[in-house]
Amino acid sequence: MVSEPKQQLNEHHPDLKEEAANNKKNKNIQQQQLLNKLTTEEDLRLKSEAQALELELELSQKDLTVQEALTKTDDLETKLLSMEEELVKTQASYEGRLKHQQKVNDEVSLAQKKAEELLQSRQRERQSERTFLQKAVELLQQMVEEKQRKWCEKEREISSRIDKLEQSMTEMSENKPKDKKCSFPRLFRYFGFE
Repeated sequence: MVSEPKQQLNEHHPDLKEEAANNKKNKNIQQQQLLNKLTTEEDLRLKSEAQALELELELSQKDLTVQEALTKTDDLETKLLSMEEELVKTQASYEGRLKHQQKVNDEVSLAQKKAEELLQSRQRERQSERTFLQKAVELLQQMVEEKQRKWCEKEREISSRIDKLEQSMTEMSENKPKDKKCSFPRLFRYFGFE
């Protein structure tokens, strides 16, 4: 003789079994979506799928009582929650690594940008110095040329004065003055050698 609650459970047994199968199917879909996102957890996913398939085969092959089906469903839910927790931890770990890598990339990018700016600044400074030096060299060349021109003029002028002085001295020696008074100071004044 079957007790009344057991009889009611047996009457609802097909619905519970179908609901358990639907729950299990939904959990498998969620599990598959989560596992697709984390490729590094492939071994864990394969293990879970194998366990889920074994449980599904056992459920379809055996005529379980409602209590056994509920217990196994609870076990599966617990395992799935545990797996979800592991997946969340793994995802958090990957996100942490990704943030760290992004931070490192940002720092490297910033350092590279600063280095490029510094290089450009140095190149501008070097170009400015080069331009300044070129102008300074040009100015010095002009000054040297101007000095050379002035020296050439001065040399010609001095040479001309010397020639005139020699000519005057020659003329004076040919035409000796009667008085012995020296007229060289007058000559020097005349030629601007005071």
